[in-house]
Amino acid sequence: QRMRANLDLGVGTLLAERIVGALTPQLGRERATAEVQAAVQVARDGERPFGDALIERQAIHEHLDERAITELLDPRGYLGSVETFIDNALAAHERRARA
Repeated sequence: QRMRANLDLGVGTLLAERIVGALTPQLGRERATAEVQAAVQVARDGERPFGDALIERQAIHEHLDERAITELLDPRGYLGSVETFIDNALAAHERRARA
């Protein structure tokens, strides 16, 4: 519960990079980043919740509907680079075991 409260303090913007990643194939990294940053600013200014600010941006809403945005903003489904970290840790362990 405490972790969730801390995430909510970021007005949802902690998962902005996840939205950028979902938009990059359609918009390119630079434009996706700019669009999401504009929505972050709206949320930080207290004008609207981050999810709403994302949906209101035409370039974003053309590629991600409200349901997709809601799912992408759910921190329970986001593991970030955890698979890479696990693979790296296992590979390092195997190298040490062979040495």
